[in-house]
Amino acid sequence: CDIELENGVIVPKKAFGELKRVLSSFSDPIEFIELGFAENSVLIKADNIVITAILIEGMFPNYKNVVPDSTNISLTLDRTSFIYALKMVSVLDSTRSLGIHFKFSENKLELLANDADFGEAHETMSIDYQGETFSMGFNARYILDVLYLIDDDYCRFSLVDGFSPAIIMAEKDDDFV
Repeated sequence: CDIELENGVIVPKKAFGELKRVLSSFSDPIEFIELGFAENSVLIKADNIVITAILIEGMFPNYKNVVPDSTNISLTLDRTSFIYALKMVSVLDSTRSLGIHFKFSENKLELLANDADFGEAHETMSIDYQGETFSMGFNARYILDVLYLIDDDYCRFSLVDGFSPAIIMAEKDDDFV
């Protein structure tokens, strides 16, 4: 059965995560990966590994309408330290939506989360930033999902201002957004 891919498909993140986990145990690099699609499923084949998954229904959101074309602020952050700080603070994120408060000020980033029952969590990171102090909120889970996919030691966190979406990318790989 041929399937039209002109509108694209949404493959579950878990399928590629499993492929990455299995392939990381190989000593030799895999030369190529084959993808096959049926009506509502995907088949991923690499060497002698075969993974099948059910495609996610619906259309992928048009992210190009949300991601800014240019940014005014670009920070380089130590990815491991950023992950650590987010994980520490997110323990007390009771809202699980925009629960982590990011406060950018001269040479520091403060991460804050509050829980009515357990209090406040606070982590501070040194950053290279000179500019106006501003704050914004993020869902820590979304930020961590991106950071786990980046292989570089550092990531770029770029913003237009405190009211716009952020762009997170690997420091050395402009194709990874």
